Amino acid sequence: MAASWQLGRRHQVTLFEKQAEIGMAAHGLELGGARVDMPLRVLYRGYYPTLTALYADAGIATTTADYSASFSDVAGHSYFRYRNWRPFGRLSLPLLQVGQPIGQRSRQIVFDLMRLYRRAGRDSRRLRASGMTLQQYVQEQRYSSSFVEDFLLPVFAAIGTCSTQSVRNYPARIIIDYLRQGVLLQGVSRTVHGADEVVRRLSSRCCSVRTSASIQSIRAAGRQWQLRTECGASQEFDHVIIATQGNQAARLVEAVDAPAAASLRQFRYEASEVIVHTDPALMPSRRKNWSPVNLFVDPQASRPMASIWLNAVLPVRAGTADAFQTWNPLRQPRADSILAQAGFERPVVDDSSETGLARLGRLHAEPDRRLWFCGSYAESGVPLLESAARSAREVCRRIDPEL
Repeated sequence: MAASWQLGRRHQVTLFEKQAEIGMAAHGLELGGARVDMPLRVLYRGYYPTLTALYADAGIATTTADYSASFSDVAGHSYFRYRNWRPFGRLSLPLLQVGQPIGQRSRQIVFDLMRLYRRAGRDSRRLRASGMTLQQYVQEQRYSSSFVEDFLLPVFAAIGTCSTQSVRNYPARIIIDYLRQGVLLQGVSRTVHGADEVVRRLSSRCCSVRTSASIQSIRAAGRQWQLRTECGASQEFDHVIIATQGNQAARLVEAVDAPAAASLRQFRYEASEVIVHTDPALMPSRRKNWSPVNLFVDPQASRPMASIWLNAVLPVRAGTADAFQTWNPLRQPRADSILAQAGFERPVVDDSSETGLARLGRLHAEPDRRLWFCGSYAESGVPLLESAARSAREVCRRIDPEL
């Protein structure tokens, strides 16, 4: 959608979508008068400059969102909570939640987080020339187990929707850069009208949008590319941008662009499950400990569980029953409480993906290239909407330098 919006200024763009609705909004639902995106998406200006500019250009309104968080063990007993205080508009100050016991674990988390922030600028510059992983970095700096295991790893496993081990293997510079852009002081924002509005506006410059149109093959046709859908229809284009996951893109181009397919196979993916439900058993055991975002850590599990209290983060009508969006449930909600569920694959950031980025960059620099790739995996950083929008911008500029 970002590519179609930018190219649509000066070119005729056709968008093909496998789903019945354009992907970003394909799994949403209504709850108490509010649209619930699956998954929920937030941004903050420090780390999302490209996406922020894109939304402003397209007239997509955003508003602040309360994503203060609690941290609990697998039994639902909370050990750390903070809230976002916004006394000066955009500025957000993280404060420990009043009423929680300030034990050794909480003190250690706060102490080490402050220490990390004090070092962030200096360490970011040092780490750019280093292949150090996050695990190696926290060991080098002797951060406490409470901070690493009970806060830092679950936070980034939730942000990147990946396993705890994958966070350990992240390049340390990417994690430090994400934090130093100011997420704790800026807070986060969300779009006012959800993914439906994003889809409607960003696709509005397309000359044609074809949904339920799964691409079966891509073939060279002289200086053009021919797309054929599963229903047998075909059409030729001057340029083709494959804005799917890297592993899906690799399968599409295997027969026509072997170097690109080899580069795309460098990107690894992990599966995640998300469920919208009304079962409070997947929240902290004491209601007074509920926060908008609730993380649960089980040392025996491969990743944390994240339960978002939808009534606290969306403009749901007063009186609407409590509902939650849970990522990677450590236990399943009651069957009669499930409102929607979906599975997703998310890219993993590691040495292999860094190699893939370098190879993809060289391919995109080839003269007269007409087959392109973009997505959250295709730019450096945490693979979120920002890197997706940035990768689209770079592809568009290569196609048309005047954009």
